Amino acid sequence: MRYSFLCLTIFFAVSSFFNSCRPPDYTKQIRTLDSLRVQVESAGLKLSAITPENNAAIGDSIEKHLQYIQIHYIGSMTMEMAEVLSGYGGIRNLLPSLKQRTEVVEKEKEKTLKQLKSLREALSEKATHDATGKELTTEYVMQLLSSEQASAENLISEIAHVSEENASIRDQFNSLYPKVRSCYDSIKNERMGEIIKSEEIKK
Repeated sequence: MRYSFLCLTIFFAVSSFFNSCRPPDYTKQIRTLDSLRVQVESAGLKLSAITPENNAAIGDSIEKHLQYIQIHYIGSMTMEMAEVLSGYGGIRNLLPSLKQRTEVVEKEKEKTLKQLKSLREALSEKATHDATGKELTTEYVMQLLSSEQASAENLISEIAHVSEENASIRDQFNSLYPKVRSCYDSIKNERMGEIIKSEEIKK
């Protein structure tokens, strides 16, 4: 009886030793990292829709129209038209900030994807320590995962805000552009008419 008890004790001791040496199963955590990566990449498509060239063209167009109207407009301007031009100029002032925020968020997206990839590789390869030499205990891994999840969620939210700001600016531009362009063309036609008339008088 004593022999059987001793054997049983040795069995549990050996079993516990091997279980303690067995690396943790991080399959669930890896799936979470994969899901976060897909979400970040999907949100990143919204950033791709913000084309700096198009926004720069909008800024150039606004500058061209406002400068010409300011120089050549003659007479008193209606309150409605003054408000339109003020809103038009306001769009131009928003573009540099949008460009800067887009660049910052783009860099943050690349950083987040890199960190998600690094952690995934460490878990899938059953690494025992991180890049700084710190041991990858289960508790530490869960802390890293929680941190990456929070970073990814914040990034996705920021991308949404930048995308909404870009859409709002384009909507404002598309709404005001026809009115400003009509004023611009009208002044330009009057100016051309004056030039033609002046040339005829000279003849």
